[in-house]
Amino acid sequence: MLARNKVKLLVFVLLVIVIGSAFGWRFKWPAPVSAEQRIPSTKVGLAQVKKQPYTYYLEAIGKLEAQRQVLVSAEVSGKVVDIDFESGDQVAAGQVLLTLNDAPEQGELVRLKGEFESAKAQFIRVQELAKTGAESRRAFDSARAQYDAAKGDIERMQAQIAQRHIRAPFAGTLGIRQAHLGQYLEAGGAVATLTDPGVLRVNFTLAERDGSRVQLGQTVQAKVDAWADMKFQGQIVAIDPQINQSHTINVQAVITDTKKLLRPGMYARVSVTLPQTSELVIPETAITYNAYGESVFCVYTDDSGVQKVKRESIKVGERRDGWAVVDKGLNEGVQVVTSGQLKLHDGVAVEGVPDTVGLNLTTGLEK
Repeated sequence: MLARNKVKLLVFVLLVIVIGSAFGWRFKWPAPVSAEQRIPSTKVGLAQVKKQPYTYYLEAIGKLEAQRQVLVSAEVSGKVVDIDFESGDQVAAGQVLLTLNDAPEQGELVRLKGEFESAKAQFIRVQELAKTGAESRRAFDSARAQYDAAKGDIERMQAQIAQRHIRAPFAGTLGIRQAHLGQYLEAGGAVATLTDPGVLRVNFTLAERDGSRVQLGQTVQAKVDAWADMKFQGQIVAIDPQINQSHTINVQAVITDTKKLLRPGMYARVSVTLPQTSELVIPETAITYNAYGESVFCVYTDDSGVQKVKRESIKVGERRDGWAVVDKGLNEGVQVVTSGQLKLHDGVAVEGVPDTVGLNLTTGLEK
């Protein structure tokens, strides 16, 4: 009896196991689903590649200078007896800035004027007598020579006196005064800088290979550290016809500064504007990098209408302000992924984030 109960219990357990296994298999293997339902699409940012107007620039570092600037200095040595300016003064052309001691020259001028008057009177007498034949031609020529010599001596002395009166060669603004009252100033000694800030020029160099891309009248933009948020426009006015020893070309442009913000001596970042072209441009964030170079994930639609991605190698040209010019590897109209690339590989289904689809690629292309 006990054995029969054990057999019944064993049969019951086996039936439970079989029935449980059947139901368990059914719940373990649900009905098949489509691939799109099984693997959700990855959300990514997209941008469409289009040809856009694009402006190239030649970049250089230049130095500003005034069209007229000079270090006013003494032509002759002497003691400073009068100073007629202060540092930073605005002066007119020809204005006397400083006077050196000219007392000896003034005394010599008085003597020379006396000799001149005597020679002049003698010349007049001989000239009158020569008209009547009372004086010879030789006497006339001698009197004329003495008269001219005396006149020349006066003019020479007046020129020496003028050298002791240092004047402004042109109108402008004086710098810091470098001479002092009572000082003995040597010939060539500095008095002050003089600058006409009305017109500023920027001198810069370009590589020899860019010589064919620059010409007179081209537009330039200059930026300086002191006014980092401002751009100053200008035009090329001179191109050195010779290539220097470092195989660069010296170029000069005139800068417009109506607000008088720039100062001679400042360094400037200069951009020469080249003729506008049409280029394929993509956001720089779309570019990924690997051992083989640069690439992007391009979006395509498969036979079932699902958007998927494929990695394409590209060649990138100039980059600027977050944008890159595509030289090779992409065609106009293709959509590229601009964000979310870390989750992607060939064949992954993607979904474009609405606020990033159809980015305006013209933004940021102009300086």
